[in-house]
Amino acid sequence: MKLSIYSALLLAACSGNSFDNSRKDEVGSDSGDTDEADADTDTDTDADTDADTDADTDADTDADTDADTDADTDADTDSDTDSDLCTNTYDPLEVSGYIRYYDVTMMGAAGTGQQEGWGTGWTTSGDEAYVMYDEVGTSTGGWSGSIYLGCDVGGDPGMYMMEWDITAEAGGSSLGALLGTPTAPRKYLPAEADLGAGTSWTYSYTTSASFSGLPITITVDGAYSELPMTTVTLYDGSTYDAYHILNTYYLDLGGFSQINGELEQWYVAGLGLVREINTNTDDGSDVMSRELTGYTGLTPR
Repeated sequence: MKLSIYSALLLAACSGNSFDNSRKDEVGSDSGDTDEADADTDTDTDADTDADTDADTDADTDADTDADTDADTDADTDSDTDSDLCTNTYDPLEVSGYIRYYDVTMMGAAGTGQQEGWGTGWTTSGDEAYVMYDEVGTSTGGWSGSIYLGCDVGGDPGMYMMEWDITAEAGGSSLGALLGTPTAPRKYLPAEADLGAGTSWTYSYTTSASFSGLPITITVDGAYSELPMTTVTLYDGSTYDAYHILNTYYLDLGGFSQINGELEQWYVAGLGLVREINTNTDDGSDVMSRELTGYTGLTPR
């Protein structure tokens, strides 16, 4: 069950200087003209020097502080708030706070799931990405955690799975945390401009992980092919045109288990994933399926 959950997951889906302000001891005495002259000279020199130094220091400090503060504030604001991440109407990741609800079947067990938009974040390698919370729960197991999604990797337009950080369980027992980073991000949708062009592409990657204390290396090879647009009827009876795509894959779970499978998915513009069917083509069994049952924060079209 542990490795089965793993396959379903992989295929579904941060000393300053001190200033001495004490008064100096006076030099000279009141006896004699020479001494008086010395005293006057010392006093004038000290006064002029102190005044000039204070004035210059204050002016320079103020000017430098203002310039530095303005420059730093402008640069930091632009860098932190401006995002270069692209968008795709058929998976509106840029809409922070959305929720999609699903009925789920996994390895024959029924359950529920949901996906939530958590805005943007950073992968362990420092790349900016959209963060999607993904959760599946059935009577025999499931998972929950964050999936990091990016776009236009290596100059190739499209939407990519960059990394995942989830916790899984089976039979009521926790299987521990999994942080997976593939050797090559997996493209799961083409660029929006390429939708409907009959596009296809292949992918191949490995990822090393410790899962429930067991180190394994996962190898995945596959190919995506675009299918004709189709009409889907949602849970509330509404109908929409859907982008239809097929992922044919081979998965090797560190030599413990291998599977040939097909992942068929339907995406609706403005809404995202509305249906998927993941099948083990070796024996025809169900790996996992999801069907949309509700949503908030999204506007399908």
